[in-house]
Amino acid sequence: MESKTYPITRTKLLIFLVQSQIALATARIVQILSAEVNKDAWISVLVSGLIIQFVAILLWLLLKRYPTSTWYSLLSSTLGSFFGKTLSLLYAAFFIYLATLEVLSAAELLQYWMLTFTPKFITIILVTLAAVLLARENISAIIRFYSFTIFFIFLFPILATVTYSNFDLRNILPIGSSGTSAILNASYESFCSLAGFIAIIMLYSETEGSSAQKLRTMLISNICSICFFTFLIFSASAVLGPELLKAAKFHLTFMVRDVTLGLIQRIDLYYVLIGLVFKIISCITFLYLSASGVGHVFHKNQHRKAVHYLGFIVVLLAISSLFDGKMINNFVITIFVAIIPSLLLLFTYLFQNKKKKV
Repeated sequence: MESKTYPITRTKLLIFLVQSQIALATARIVQILSAEVNKDAWISVLVSGLIIQFVAILLWLLLKRYPTSTWYSLLSSTLGSFFGKTLSLLYAAFFIYLATLEVLSAAELLQYWMLTFTPKFITIILVTLAAVLLARENISAIIRFYSFTIFFIFLFPILATVTYSNFDLRNILPIGSSGTSAILNASYESFCSLAGFIAIIMLYSETEGSSAQKLRTMLISNICSICFFTFLIFSASAVLGPELLKAAKFHLTFMVRDVTLGLIQRIDLYYVLIGLVFKIISCITFLYLSASGVGHVFHKNQHRKAVHYLGFIVVLLAISSLFDGKMINNFVITIFVAIIPSLLLLFTYLFQNKKKKV
C-alpha cells in the first residue's frame, strides 16, 4: 500500500526540478563540449535555454487544463483508455531508457576514475540498487532526499572556481568562431541534456499554488539549471583550452585533477563522488517516472510494485552488449519531451472547440 503523500510546496518543486535537470545535464557535458562547437559550447547552452522555456510553457499549458490529474491519467482522459495506456507504457519505456543511460554513465565514471579493476556489471548493479531503494518510496520521501543533497549543486561550481588560477580568456576567443551552424547544432544537444524539466509531469497536480505560480517555479528552475550548466561549461572551456577539450574524457573532473587545497588532496575524487550522486538522482527520477506509468496501467496507480522489476530491466539493459550508452538518441528525447506534449495540447484545444460547437 502506498504511503500517504502531502501537497508539495513550490520550493520543493523547484528543488526537485533543478536537481532533475542538473543531474541529467552533468552526464551530457561530454556531448556538449564536442569537437564541433568546442569553446563556444556555453553559447549553445544559452540559446537552448530559450527553447527550453518555450517548451516548458507549452507543457504548462497542457498540464493546467487538467490541474488535478497526473500525467498518465491525463493521457487516458485525453486519448481514451486504450491509447492513453499505450502511450503511458511508451513513456515508461522512454524513462527506463534514460535511467539506463544514467546507470551506464555512472558505471563508466567510477570505472574510469576510481574502480578501474572492478567489473562493470558490479558498479551497474550497485548504482541501480541505490536508485531503486529510493525510487520505490513516495514523492515526498524522494524530494526530502533531493533537498538534503541540494548543497552539492553549490559545491560543484565552488570547487570549479579553484581551477581559475589556470583560467585563460584566450581559450574562448574569438567568441562565436565555431560558426552559427555548429552552435545551433550544439544547442539542440544542450536542449536534450536539460530535458529533466519533463519531471514536472508527475508533480504538477500535487503542487500547491495557482497555475501561474507553478509556471513561475518551472521557469525559475530552468533559469537556475541553465546558469549552472553554462557556468560549468564556460569554466571548462576557459581552463582546459581547445586541445584538452578534445582529449579529455570527463571534462569537469579532468579540470581539477591537479588541484589541491592545503590538506585537501585529490579534489577530482570529490568531483567523482558529487557526479555519482547526480547520476543516482537522475536514475531515481526516471525510475520513479517509469514506475508511475507502469503502476498506472497494471498496479492500480501503485508504482512501488513496478520499481523492483523495472530496476532489474535497467540492469539487464545496462550490461547487455546490444545497448549502446554512448549513442543517445536526441530525436527520441525530443519526441517525448516536446513533440508529443505539443500534439496533445493541440488535440485538447481542437477537441474542446469541437465539443463547444456541438
